[in-house]
Amino acid sequence: MTGQDRTDPVLRRKLRPVGAGAARDDADLKVLGRAFRKGAEQATGLDLRITDGQEDVRQLADCLSDLQDDAMILLLRGPDEQSGLIALGQQVMAAIVEMSTTGRVAAEPSEPRRPTHTDAAMATAVIDAVLLQIADLAAGLSLAKRFKGYAQPTLLSEVSAAELLLEDGAFRMTDLKVALDAEGRQGTLKIILPEAMQPATETKAGIETWRKQFKARLMTATAELEAVLHRPSLPLADLRALEVGTVLPVPVAALSHVRIETMAGAVVARGRLGQVSGSRALRLVSDVVSQPVFDLAEIASPPGAAPELQMPAEMKELNAVEDGAE
Repeated sequence: MTGQDRTDPVLRRKLRPVGAGAARDDADLKVLGRAFRKGAEQATGLDLRITDGQEDVRQLADCLSDLQDDAMILLLRGPDEQSGLIALGQQVMAAIVEMSTTGRVAAEPSEPRRPTHTDAAMATAVIDAVLLQIADLAAGLSLAKRFKGYAQPTLLSEVSAAELLLEDGAFRMTDLKVALDAEGRQGTLKIILPEAMQPATETKAGIETWRKQFKARLMTATAELEAVLHRPSLPLADLRALEVGTVLPVPVAALSHVRIETMAGAVVARGRLGQVSGSRALRLVSDVVSQPVFDLAEIASPPGAAPELQMPAEMKELNAVEDGAE
C-alpha cells in the first residue's frame, strides 16, 4: 500500500451521510486522509493516519453535545460570515504538543488536561497546513467546496462559546479516529461545518429580535479575566533552579500597574493592588479597551457609599518608598 492510499477501507464504507444510499466518493476520502497526514507531518513531523470514521448531518446542538469536555475546540472562520469547528481529542492534542516540543510521541497516553493557548498555537499550525493541503489536493472535488474559505483556527475556551458564535442550523459532522505515530497511540477528531447556506429571508423586525436574543445570550457567557502583577524574565538556568521557598523580586511600581487581561492575553484595563474588608482587591485606574466591554450604567452599584479601597500596611510602606523615589 502506498503512502498516498493508506486510508482504512472500513472508512470508505462508514464515511457517508446519514440516510444516503451511496458511499462517499473514494476520491474525497483519500484526499482527506492524505491532507491530514501531509499537513501534520509538514507542521510537526507527526505521523497522523485516519483509520476509521463516520459522517452525518445534525443540528448544531446535537453536534456540540458530542464534543468531549477536554477536547481542544478550534473555531474556523468561513465564507459569508459562516463558521465551523475542528475539535481535537485529548490524545491528538497531546501528540501534536509532544512532537512540537520533544520530537517524539510518548508510548503512554497523556493525562487529561485543559488545552492552553500554547497548545493551540502548535495545533493551529497543523490545522493551517491541513487546510492548505485540502485546497491543493482536492481541486475539482466536492471536498474542496466544503472547506473553501475556512481558515484562522482560534481556540475556544468552552463549548458554550461555540453556541454563541455559530448560527443554529444543519451541520455536517465528520467523526474520525486516527493513529498517532508508530507507538500505537489512538485519538479522535471531529470536523463540524455548516451543511448549506440558507437563503436570507429575515425581515427587519426579525433581525432586531434575533439581535436582542443574541445579546441576552451573550451577556450570560462567562468572561474570564486574569490580574497580572508582574511577569519576570529569567535565564533558563535560574528557571530550572526554582524551588519551594525561592523569592522572586517584584518591582514596587508593579503594585500600581496591575494588568487586567483576557485569557487570550489582551489587556483590557489596569489596576492598583489594594484591600477591601481584609481581602485583596484591585481598583481600576485606567481602561485601555477602545470600546467598553460592558455598560457601566447597567451594573452600577445601588445608592450608598461604596467601601473605601484601602492599601494593606505592607503595600503602604512600599508605596511610600516609591513616592519618595519619585
